[in-house]
Amino acid sequence: MVHDQANWYQRLEGQLEALARRHGIEEAELDPLRWGLQRCADLGLRALGAELPANPAVLPALVHDFAARDRRGGQNPPLKVESSASAPTPLAIPALVLENALLNLVKNARESAEEDVELSIRCRGEGAMQIVEVVDTGAGMAPEVLRHCRDWGFSTKAGSGRGLGMASVAAEIEKWGGKMEVESVEGEGTTVRLLLPRASAPRTLSAARRMVDPALPAGVLLVEDDPEVAEVMAAFLETAGVQSQVVRRGEEIWSHLEDPQIQAVILDQGLPDLPGSILAEAIRQRHPDLVLVLLTGDPSAVPAPGARGPLDAVGVKPLGRGGLLSLLQEAVGNAARRNDDGSPRQKPAQA
Repeated sequence: MVHDQANWYQRLEGQLEALARRHGIEEAELDPLRWGLQRCADLGLRALGAELPANPAVLPALVHDFAARDRRGGQNPPLKVESSASAPTPLAIPALVLENALLNLVKNARESAEEDVELSIRCRGEGAMQIVEVVDTGAGMAPEVLRHCRDWGFSTKAGSGRGLGMASVAAEIEKWGGKMEVESVEGEGTTVRLLLPRASAPRTLSAARRMVDPALPAGVLLVEDDPEVAEVMAAFLETAGVQSQVVRRGEEIWSHLEDPQIQAVILDQGLPDLPGSILAEAIRQRHPDLVLVLLTGDPSAVPAPGARGPLDAVGVKPLGRGGLLSLLQEAVGNAARRNDDGSPRQKPAQA
């Protein structure tokens, strides 16, 4: 069921992209919808028992991206960002958890805000922790409200609040080794402070982010049993000038791999005849220079970076156009470091 739900979200991603191209909608205008769809997918998969996607929150980029999406939504008061950090800092907390926390805290601040109120997110480093604060200059809390604001079921919104926002944020942040603090002065405003642990080991940025103009393969073999999902991914690749061929079963791939135009293979994990990860091992033995990417709808099935065997990159469905191309770029970079000659199979010379 996890795999099937991810495929449905993948279809929606493709329909969204097609609708934008048909009506000339700018990519930036799609970002809030795309982000919301991805978060719905993450939360839906989590409700089915899948673990959260492994991608960590990275500051200050996550905060700036969150605020940019919020401003495009035309919310009032507008959200400002104050950050003293510039270098990317990965955290020991998934991006989804921090984004959901900010969503709850900003929503709470707006619902209690009056006119001429300022709302901002502040981000800074402090020792082994990163500090993210949601600050408003609104009415603030009375001492009695401040004492109970983190209690489950406590709400000052008569008839409309369930009293889950602040309590759920605190619980999720603490689950990942962080801490939430609340300071408020009645008549002056409120500061909710998230103390977030940095990742225990330095993580390097993916090749897709480091490379200004990374090479994409000339041709890709898509091994995907769902024809609608395959059509969506093929359309995404075509917009970047990447040609694709599609097969639905692992046993059908071998004649396609003799085509010199095929430089990469994107495999679905849930193939009808055998798992994509097993098929990747067979491909690697016979075609050691190919770039191999695995897609799965189950985030808990993603292997750790050091345990991916023949795979150059692993992605979690659903993926938009940008996500798919970035994953493919990352795989190309990883393959270049893996191959003895320093690069994946070269593109054929153009006639």
